[in-house]
Amino acid sequence: MSAKVKAIKAKFEALKSKKSVWLEYFQLIGEYINQRRLEFTEISVAGNFLNRELFDSTAGRNNQIMASALVGALWAGGNQTIKIMPAFGIEDNDTNKEYYEFMLNTIINVVDSPKAGFSNAFGEYMIDETSFGTSGIGVFENEELETKRNTPIRYTAWNIKTMHIAENRWGVVDTVYNLTEPTISEVVDEHGVDALSAKSRRLYDSNKGDT
Repeated sequence: MSAKVKAIKAKFEALKSKKSVWLEYFQLIGEYINQRRLEFTEISVAGNFLNRELFDSTAGRNNQIMASALVGALWAGGNQTIKIMPAFGIEDNDTNKEYYEFMLNTIINVVDSPKAGFSNAFGEYMIDETSFGTSGIGVFENEELETKRNTPIRYTAWNIKTMHIAENRWGVVDTVYNLTEPTISEVVDEHGVDALSAKSRRLYDSNKGDT
């Protein structure tokens, strides 16, 4: 293992340890505000969260309303939300204006495409943001561009359960680790079958790629 990989893993373990003191609080927020089992501190079966101490759904309902209101205010419509301003020194003429309008329309068409997944990612992001105060949206290059039906980028929501973050001395997040557990088939799709360990390769060859 290279020194760089060791350093990356060591920093992740440090961030994971630093985050661990908050897991109990995140669990409570998930249960009483999101009203979902998010399994920060325990493993449980899927389903709605039920607790005899949870008398009503006011917190969860109001959180949903707040998140929806913020999404509507920030993304009412692409052409009303995004504006590209020319850099200083760019001449104000019809040619440049036409070019910037083209860029704006291209961005809107990509972001608004259902296949890009921005609307879903933004909605999930905002619910976690109003609940936990920390969330994110991952933006990835779409490598499946064989047809014009696909978009060049994809969006996916990152949540506080999977993220481990660090700030610089100015309070700006400059490090994000996102820990996920992909299935064997997903690993093969992204990295190829040669990236599998011997055990995973046997499961994949036995048609157990969803493990």
